[in-house]
Amino acid sequence: MMNRRRQRDRIFTFLALPVFALVCVLLGSVLRLHAHYSRGQSLTLRPPVTALDSRKSVAASIEMKRPGDQSDHSPPGPAATVATIPDAGRALGPNSENQRSTSTLFMSIGDWGGITKVSLAVSHQMAMYAASHRGTDTLRFLLSVGDNFYDDGVSSVTDPQWNGTFRRLLGTHNVPVYSCLGNHDHHGSSAAQVAYSDVDPLWVMPRPFYRVALPLGTLDYTADLFVLDTYAPKGLTQQLEWLDAAMANSSAHWRLVMNHNPIFSGGSTHGATTGFGRWSAMTRTLKNKLLPILLKHRAHAMFSGDDHTLQVLESNGTAFFVSGAGGGRQRGMFHRVRSINGTQFNMQSVGGFMAHHLDASQLRTVVVSFQGKELYSHVLKHPSAREED
Repeated sequence: MMNRRRQRDRIFTFLALPVFALVCVLLGSVLRLHAHYSRGQSLTLRPPVTALDSRKSVAASIEMKRPGDQSDHSPPGPAATVATIPDAGRALGPNSENQRSTSTLFMSIGDWGGITKVSLAVSHQMAMYAASHRGTDTLRFLLSVGDNFYDDGVSSVTDPQWNGTFRRLLGTHNVPVYSCLGNHDHHGSSAAQVAYSDVDPLWVMPRPFYRVALPLGTLDYTADLFVLDTYAPKGLTQQLEWLDAAMANSSAHWRLVMNHNPIFSGGSTHGATTGFGRWSAMTRTLKNKLLPILLKHRAHAMFSGDDHTLQVLESNGTAFFVSGAGGGRQRGMFHRVRSINGTQFNMQSVGGFMAHHLDASQLRTVVVSFQGKELYSHVLKHPSAREED
């Protein structure tokens, strides 16, 4: 009997000690919490990190926020979660204390108008590129070269795609987005895209075709952007007459042109010699009617999309950028491409964008894939810099 009693006492002692230690730890935690709150402080409980689904994985390292937070520019409507890097693209004025460079960073992207794995990845890499250059070249604006909303544009200024697509992909960068209309945008209400400029200050399309002085963040040089809408069902002659007069009246150091349909392309759809049907016919029309105006007024660069490719071409001292690899559709995005006269670089539909670094002497362009790989770098010297050489 005595041995059994001793055995029970030993078991009790063996179990009691860890229980007592646990009670002491819990009591200490309670006392620390009491002291913490008694000082008027609050605790922030962080949820555990979990794996994201395939759609969200491309933005895994980006802070998530919802429209309607402070500093958010989203219009009234259903909230949509967007990804952003805080202040990554905040435009600075010419006298900003944070300005460290006279070089302007902007980006061009087209055919992006839908939520896909590729379009989310491209938007993510745009944010990463801007963040990596924030100490030198601040992102000032974006060029949206058309097909902003697949498959049939938007119906009104309250269309859910404004929050669900624009705000998630381009509006998230918090810089002005100078936009032109593509063929898919004309399937819906082009007037709604113009009117949305009065709703969201980040979306800039005051007219279907327009001219704007670009915000460069420096007074050392100027740049005018001339935007066309050559997919409009009528009025091409009017646009070309307007462009001729507007470029003649421009004294800007840089003269840039944007239109959805390219003049030069080696794409399998819209190329003048490599495409087919009415698509290639339109490219030939622009080459015959638009190109002479660009050469007459010494346009320095033209930005287009339409062909879902990444291409850099040169002709008569003008650079032609085809940045149509935004990846906005699940199907029908793959376009083949081949080299034509003037081709400096081309890439089939891998998904990507172009980053442009502009200063008084040159326009340097970096072609970036949806995986963040820098595929090609191109330098276009300003004519004044060429003369100095």
